[in-house]
Amino acid sequence: MHRLRSAVVVAITAAVVLTTVPAHAAEPFGSTPCPGVRPGALMEAPPGIQYTMGLLFKGTDAQGKVANYITTVANYVFTTFGSKTWKAGTGPDARDALGKKFGKFVYASHTDTPAYTSFGLILVDKTAKPNAQVCHFGGPTGVYQGTDVTPFSVQYYGQGTPASEASPARTGLVSGSANEQGAYLQGIWGPGDEGGPVLVDGKVLGYLDGGIGGGATSGAGLVVSRIDQWIAKAQKALKIKLKLATAAPL
Repeated sequence: MHRLRSAVVVAITAAVVLTTVPAHAAEPFGSTPCPGVRPGALMEAPPGIQYTMGLLFKGTDAQGKVANYITTVANYVFTTFGSKTWKAGTGPDARDALGKKFGKFVYASHTDTPAYTSFGLILVDKTAKPNAQVCHFGGPTGVYQGTDVTPFSVQYYGQGTPASEASPARTGLVSGSANEQGAYLQGIWGPGDEGGPVLVDGKVLGYLDGGIGGGATSGAGLVVSRIDQWIAKAQKALKIKLKLATAAPL
């Protein structure tokens, strides 16, 4: 299936170090479906551009009423560099895999220096029924705060081609130091994975921020951006409070 206009399908296959998986844990790779509005589900914004929903957050809207928000990348709806906010109901539409509108963007950030980043926040419609649980792996149970130097395995779910056609649920290896901004992931990916959640033993490391940072030639692989830094910026810009919606691991 075509995911991105004029995109060249790219996949990196790296050696993945897997620890012993407990009997009750989800398999490290899988093709579990991901329907609806939830971490790992397919989304479209603008029409014809498909990528992945990130993490669900609980908060309030501009009127102080309880609201749901979901994260993703924003460079497709905000193509210039900088940051932007939209009043509720005025931002770009976000649609699910069936083409049904489930919310509108309220915040976007897009930078190219000193490093490429993209982050978007969608206010979920009151009529939508989002699910906090990451597809296939379950969780998130919290936020991973470690800054490990030793390589460690991570789990992620994305809608990129051709990777998602065989296994949208994947396990990869963070082989470099994970700092407070992010990390580099070695694993299988393709255009459309952007925005998808990345977990460490059920906790959120961050989200897939694009297949850049050197790719196959330098081994840098897929960029994972930490979620805390962006939630803090979105809260400040929108003058709201957000809390990660957690779920049981699978």
